[in-house]
Amino acid sequence: MEPDEMLRSALHRRADREQIHPDAWMRFVQGSQARRSRRVQAGRLVGGALAVVVGLGVWIARDEPVARRVHVPSASSASCIEVALFDGVTYDMYHAYTIPEPGERLGQAKRPGCPSPEDPNPEAFTFDIARLPGVDPSVAFVHMEIPELIFVRLEDGKRPAEVEQYLHPPTCVASDEPIEMSGPWLGILGADGDTEVDLVPPYDVRLQVVHASSSKYFRGLIWVRVPPALGQPLTRSDLRTSLWEGGDLTVTAVCDGELFVATSVVASPPT
Repeated sequence: MEPDEMLRSALHRRADREQIHPDAWMRFVQGSQARRSRRVQAGRLVGGALAVVVGLGVWIARDEPVARRVHVPSASSASCIEVALFDGVTYDMYHAYTIPEPGERLGQAKRPGCPSPEDPNPEAFTFDIARLPGVDPSVAFVHMEIPELIFVRLEDGKRPAEVEQYLHPPTCVASDEPIEMSGPWLGILGADGDTEVDLVPPYDVRLQVVHASSSKYFRGLIWVRVPPALGQPLTRSDLRTSLWEGGDLTVTAVCDGELFVATSVVASPPT
């Protein structure tokens, strides 16, 4: 399924905000949809690579402005392309950092057209929506094909508490140590927040968790610090054969406060 222009524009906004090359982000979304279709049959969650080579660097997703922070758009940031109408109610769009599994199909939501000089009277667009697990549909729902997108009905300008679990990545809990996680490798950044080019720790790697020793980390988009004590566990060959090709990371981690610190990290090519 090719995202329509409304979704494409919204996803490009996220790319701008999180320092992702727009083409790489669209490849991630489109690739995640294709992988979701294949992996659901095998009981596995979608994954995908968020990287593309640009000159000598790699553009990758991150939480803005550093790996330890998450940008969650406010209601005031929403525009006509970042809302949806369902049962006569307006819902604001947010990007998930713990990706939900869409529940039962609820029907179709509609987004109003965005007037432009080229098209002053655009038609509305409809798309399939599904139940957001644990949340009443009158409060929020999820895009059925792209569950990275969640639509929330604000109450007095505030987000309902029950949707917050999806809008932030899981944090590290020391009682879970050692924490085993694996899933699609989504990015790598230097500890200073710049593109990582020499692969000498410390740096941060990001994965979408599809297997974990504790269920609280499942489906999260998580950054993990790779410390100097590990030597040089990832190589340029790993970038080429795993990150750039949509492969996986397997990580064992401990906690530094709420942050994840790797005690081992291994990359593998896509299967």
